[in-house]
Amino acid sequence: QPIELMGLQTHNLKNLDVSIPAEKITVVTGVSGSGKSSLAMDTLYAEGRNRYAENFSTYIRQQLTGRCRADLAGTRGLTPTVAIGQAVAAANPRSTVATAAEIHPLLRLLLSRTGQGFKGQRPTAGFFSFNHHSGACSACRGLGRMTLCDAEKIISHPEKSLLEGAMDGHKTGRFYGEPDGQYVATLRQVGVELKMDFSQSWEGLNAEARQGAMHGTGERSFDVTWHFKRGKNVGEHHFHGSWPGFCGLVNIEYDRTHGDKRGRGMLPVMSESDCAVCQGHRHQPQVLAITCKGLSIANICALSVDEALEFFSNFQTEELKNATQLRNELVRRLTILHRVGLGYLSLNRASITLSGGEYRRLRLAQQLGVTLRGLTCVLDEPTLGLHSRDTERLWGVLEELRDQGNAVVLVEHDPQVIMLADHIIDMGPGAGALGGQIVAQGSPQDILKSETSVTGKYLRQLEADSSALLSRSVPSASRPLAVHGARCNNLKNIDVEIPTGCLTALVGVSGSGKTSLLFGILGASGEIGHPVQCQGIDGLEQFKSIIPIRQGATSVGGTGNPATAAGLAAPIRTLLAGTVKAKAAKLATRHFSTAQKAGRCETCQGAGELQVSLDFMADVHTPCPDCLGMGFIAQVLDCRWQGSNIAQIMKMTVKQALLFFQTEKKIEARLQLLHDVGLSYLCLGQATRTLSAGERQRLHLACRLLPGNHGPDLYLCDEPTAGLHMADIRQLLGLFHRLIKAGHTVVVTEHNAQLIAEADCVIELGPGGGPNGGQLL
Repeated sequence: QPIELMGLQTHNLKNLDVSIPAEKITVVTGVSGSGKSSLAMDTLYAEGRNRYAENFSTYIRQQLTGRCRADLAGTRGLTPTVAIGQAVAAANPRSTVATAAEIHPLLRLLLSRTGQGFKGQRPTAGFFSFNHHSGACSACRGLGRMTLCDAEKIISHPEKSLLEGAMDGHKTGRFYGEPDGQYVATLRQVGVELKMDFSQSWEGLNAEARQGAMHGTGERSFDVTWHFKRGKNVGEHHFHGSWPGFCGLVNIEYDRTHGDKRGRGMLPVMSESDCAVCQGHRHQPQVLAITCKGLSIANICALSVDEALEFFSNFQTEELKNATQLRNELVRRLTILHRVGLGYLSLNRASITLSGGEYRRLRLAQQLGVTLRGLTCVLDEPTLGLHSRDTERLWGVLEELRDQGNAVVLVEHDPQVIMLADHIIDMGPGAGALGGQIVAQGSPQDILKSETSVTGKYLRQLEADSSALLSRSVPSASRPLAVHGARCNNLKNIDVEIPTGCLTALVGVSGSGKTSLLFGILGASGEIGHPVQCQGIDGLEQFKSIIPIRQGATSVGGTGNPATAAGLAAPIRTLLAGTVKAKAAKLATRHFSTAQKAGRCETCQGAGELQVSLDFMADVHTPCPDCLGMGFIAQVLDCRWQGSNIAQIMKMTVKQALLFFQTEKKIEARLQLLHDVGLSYLCLGQATRTLSAGERQRLHLACRLLPGNHGPDLYLCDEPTAGLHMADIRQLLGLFHRLIKAGHTVVVTEHNAQLIAEADCVIELGPGGGPNGGQLL
């Protein structure tokens, strides 16, 4: 029996009736903003989850988080749903590949049964957990890593001395390196007593002097005379104490403040390193003394998935001591990780360090680890971050999930996946208010033949033009960007030259080192102001700004809607404040902003709606009874420019506003830019949190082209085609070409063949992922 959904009106869906075949793979596709996620995630998954939750008690339902309301008339054939979305790994330092894939509990049980080296009573499985006080290293509390000040990062001007500005590149360095401060006074005395000349430049200091300045002189104490200056106040202060070094001072302060914004502000000069007590193993020595075939639990977790699979596959029956079932389950789960292309990951790899594609596949492996049938599995772009080789592996896993008796529903744009699907639902025809309809559905061949399907049009073009990549010559640019000795994560001390003034694509299989080069070196070096994780970088100083744009970024310059992001809100407020009624009422521009108390409705604080919590049911949003959904007080709404008030203007789409403001050339120019990058359907006052990832990204990039944003800038984009239909990618490429024409440089990590074909330069890393990657091919 198919899954039937009737009368769908979630978000922009236009009262749809949808039929999804059971035990098949269905792909939901369409342009960005057409309603794909509204159908698959916010209706199908949400309704299945809500129906499942109805089986629990009221108390349990109150504990469930993240419930959302699906707007539909009814369903038939709906089964329990599970979803794997685009969410990146939570910033939990205790989550690893082994814990996320539920392999670590099995390892702990196995060690408790088969381990050698016990002294006294045999320990429980909990003894082998780094999250339990009985087994965790007392120094790092089971984290295995410590965040410590990095001398390479805090020294921003190595040509200067520590006494005169070598650490001035960051607020933390300026504080501890203040020439008239107590810390520099102490360093001067250390130099006198130990015969070290700290008036030399940092580059001129020998290793012993650098070590003493940064990491201290142990227990030795010094008598210090501090000649201080605080404005007009000068004086002398005497004290006696040890010298922990600049890094030691920063570490003490970070340990005290790491939980608040002061600690977070110190992160640019910090680096993570292995705990000095447990050497990164996370456990107490007595835990590490217990081994299985010569390996402790930390040794086993240091293996890659493929190495661990071989290790457990080679167990002999007599070695298992009634743990055969445990061994078999470990082998099964490790095999799943291998099949989704994660065999190169070490089991102790922190989840937060995984790329988006790696984390989604880890989540998929976790779901496959539980062999259930009769489910509806909804996946939001599972191929994001995947090379075509990895996509083929993933497809095999999805087929297995289907063949177990589950319905598999994918939100996807990848042509390779679309053409393999059993059934396709193509949404459109446009985005936002212009979308929300099914323009075509059926088999891949049905979509290819459809005259109404934008997806079919692009698939036909791909079939007609399956030739080699476009032949493009790299434009003659200014000085290239040259990275020497790149060694971040798995990069093998490579030299990479990136041309400027053009579009460069970093390609390679997942885990090959693309993101490490883009953000770990280029992005981090731009943030710190000098090269990190490499021997040096030539040409970075030629850019006015270095702008990293990561997957999943939710804000656009910290602004709340397209009008504020594009600099439209201020001139619009100025027009309204200049009307006769506004002047008579003595209203200023601030009265026309929902960010100010002056003119907004305080009942809803300018939101135009009230959120009503119904405890175990989904929250309900109702129009504000005082402002009737307008967000402003009546006096402000009485002021109209060309017949429209501020609330009505903010509800206009970019396309409508273009016509409305055609006499205001400065406003029109900014609106035209948003229109040109394919965002004409967005409302000016639409909250950026409601935009799709692709829409947020294009809005962010478009805003960098606005008047007053002078470059040249370096744009670092992590898979910019993520979440974009083939038609959207064409618009994105047009935006990139406009940035390049304006003198900027764009470097992207990418797997999408459509974008790679348009790149001026392609740099491939590999040949594999993890330890097998990191080389320039």
